[in-house]
Amino acid sequence: MRMNLHLASVNAPTKAVATRISSILKDLRQRRNMMETATARHQLPEWMMFTSLPVLPPDLRLRSNSPEDIEEFPDDMNIMYKDILSAGRLFQVALAERAPAGLLRYRKFMLQMAVDCLIDNGRINPAKTKSSGDPLESVAKRLKGKQGRMRKNMLGKRVDYSARTVIVVEPKLKLDECGLPFEIAKEMYMPFLMRELKEK
Repeated sequence: MRMNLHLASVNAPTKAVATRISSILKDLRQRRNMMETATARHQLPEWMMFTSLPVLPPDLRLRSNSPEDIEEFPDDMNIMYKDILSAGRLFQVALAERAPAGLLRYRKFMLQMAVDCLIDNGRINPAKTKSSGDPLESVAKRLKGKQGRMRKNMLGKRVDYSARTVIVVEPKLKLDECGLPFEIAKEMYMPFLMRELKEK
């Protein structure tokens, strides 16, 4: 019985170490595969790094006024740009004053957090919020989804060529015919009708 307990006490940490090593090797294998794929496609890893932070033009981050024109609500992007400038200024001051390493790491971390918030606030836990408690709208939020710039503004608009009805029998129709309401048929076949009219 003693020997079994002794073996269990030895095997438990050994198993944990083996699991940890396996996890590290798996991560290294994934990184190696990513690098090999990038090299085969002639893609450089530094292309995935920001060296300059994109700043949206003022037209895309306008201020909005309340109906009473009493209070002015700054756009979420302006708030996040302001946070980045403030964090960058504090980091520069810490560098200039030769601050301790711990303070430098903290200032650098806060600057990185401000940039991450601008890119995708949804990935930060907890997300940065307004005074109302709602999360700030980041660049990723403005680009993705149905209400994003891509699908809502840049891609083709929806065209309503659909109709919904109940299929019923019609004595006047043949077995291989299908009846449509006139307004629906006119809407659906408008391109063909216009082409015929232009040709004539």
